[in-house]
Amino acid sequence: MAPDCSISPASDRNEARRRLAARLRAIGWQLFAVGCLFHLSIGQCAAASQRDWDSCTSQDRDKNIAACTRIIEDAGTSLSDRFDAYLWRGGDYVAQNSFDSAVIDYSNAIKLNPRNITALGGRAIANFRKGDRDQAIIDYSLARRLDPGQLDTMTANSDDLKQIAALAARSPPPESQLDGIYDSLVPKVLTCGPGTRLEGSVCVAIPVTCPTGQRLSGGSCAPITCGSGETLVGNECTSNSKYIALAIGQTDHLAYGSSWNQETMEIATDDALLRCRNQLPRGKCKIVLSGADACIGIYWTPTGTGWGAAKRDTRDEAKEAALANCKDANPKRKCVFAGSWCVVK
Repeated sequence: MAPDCSISPASDRNEARRRLAARLRAIGWQLFAVGCLFHLSIGQCAAASQRDWDSCTSQDRDKNIAACTRIIEDAGTSLSDRFDAYLWRGGDYVAQNSFDSAVIDYSNAIKLNPRNITALGGRAIANFRKGDRDQAIIDYSLARRLDPGQLDTMTANSDDLKQIAALAARSPPPESQLDGIYDSLVPKVLTCGPGTRLEGSVCVAIPVTCPTGQRLSGGSCAPITCGSGETLVGNECTSNSKYIALAIGQTDHLAYGSSWNQETMEIATDDALLRCRNQLPRGKCKIVLSGADACIGIYWTPTGTGWGAAKRDTRDEAKEAALANCKDANPKRKCVFAGSWCVVK
């Protein structure tokens, strides 16, 4: 998992650099993959940035650093995605012997995730390779304090970390120095007393909390009254209607996700998108139909390149309209029935 390169004789330097690049980029890919799987569940792996991600995580040295830089500098990039891009670019800089730039990127990654062993290990290697052995020992020792098990696994696969470990064993940094650095990376959290909570760096009084089914009114709790056609669920008045949604996505093939008999439109659309994304993890899914107390039908072509959908009052009407829409959109292809769903009072 960790970079696996040692200081090599001149004749072996190119091979060592290639091995280092492969190790560092493998680490970056694992982190990116895990992060993207998480973000897919909340819709944050945006298709608009997919081209930059493909370039950032590629082996093309003419593209990867520039692409990672665009992701990092994009104001819309999430903190976790920016962290991944810093790791990728840091590994590229190490592979190019741009050790100062690599140290900067790993340091920025550590600011975003101070407990990440990969970032600390990467910075230790970058510092070691540029000749700053004292700082490499400090980074290694911080990582060991945070997660010795993970660091041991990384060290077993890295000649650089093995040499740093040997140096740290012979000349460990003072615990007081590590305490100060650790506290600066992970500030101590202020503890508030009973009846208060932390907001920023200040303890404030916790407001009155009403029991389920009541809300604050004039400084006291009063029962929540819902209107006609609504039902009280928790502390919210919700419509008695049932909601349905259909999501479609496509890369080299079509996928869909449906959700029906849901209490709210938001739940139906979120569930449909999630089901679609589970079938198409690298594609972009979108809601094509949604509504309350209705039926939805969908047809698509056997090749999975075209489709048609419709929403009607009955299942038969929805299927008939969906077939017509599919034929209109794909006049030269056969349309086959994919499914229909109803939520009718």
